[in-house]
Amino acid sequence: MPPPAPPLPAITRRHLQLELKELWQRTGKTVLFITHDIAEALLLATGIVVLSKGPGAKIIARFDRDDIPSDGPADTRYAQAFRNIELAIENQKTAESAQV
Repeated sequence: MPPPAPPLPAITRRHLQLELKELWQRTGKTVLFITHDIAEALLLATGIVVLSKGPGAKIIARFDRDDIPSDGPADTRYAQAFRNIELAIENQKTAESAQV
């Protein structure tokens, strides 16, 4: 496995995110984008799947198009969508801790 790439500067990262979104909108192609950043997922996604950790990961939560605010942080539903994803992750961590 190659070493992780250094993080991108915020401006470059945002530019690339917007380029990806524009490319997707223009071509209509399906894109599978994997991220650990909830805000990035909300910006780029029409659907979000949260997985458990480790080998044999399972889907622990699914958020469909209706759950994701289309205008990003300007949408009044953004904070709630962000929190719903955080809660799904926290609940999974709690469940994993209880199994140890």
